[in-house]
Amino acid sequence: MAELQIRFGILGCAEIARKVSRAITLSPNTTLHAVSSRTIEKAQKFASENNFPLSAKIYGSYEALLDDPDVDAVYVPLPTSLHVRWAVLAAEKKKHLLLEKPVAVNVGEFDRIVEACEVNGVQLMDGTMWMHHPRTKKMKEFLSNSPRFGQLKSRENNKPQGRYLLQLVETSVGGRATPFSVISSYIHGLRASAGWLS
Repeated sequence: MAELQIRFGILGCAEIARKVSRAITLSPNTTLHAVSSRTIEKAQKFASENNFPLSAKIYGSYEALLDDPDVDAVYVPLPTSLHVRWAVLAAEKKKHLLLEKPVAVNVGEFDRIVEACEVNGVQLMDGTMWMHHPRTKKMKEFLSNSPRFGQLKSRENNKPQGRYLLQLVETSVGGRATPFSVISSYIHGLRASAGWLS
């Protein structure tokens, strides 16, 4: 194990939290310290189904988890419309944040989250893993080799289309797909390629 252990708490029991909780468990410098839901029964079921350590604390409210002085960082897979409330509160409680994408529903809410993190001296990271993966940098280097490939002028992204896309987005945002949620599902792909097309 690494010398410094970051103790994570998870706010909510969304499907994506299953994958992230496994990643937290497998990381040498993190430990899964707590999970919360709006009911303790749901949090207990989630912890049990996902093989959380027996030492993990189970909370029946998000507030209780944020009040735990042993939680260093929180992962927030809640619906995007709830991010600003819980992210700001977590920052005020001096918890570092890993927010699922998209981070906020608009720029104003994003600015509030960033300001709360800056004022309280905590780190903020979005859940856009692909952007932060070393292979993204390697891919950019590879595709930027103009003697080999010429000047890259466009990029195509194969994403689900039609009703399948709407079902995928509805599942990921926890409700009815809106134009914003459909557009936001493409943003991380666009962000990845934006700097490559110059």
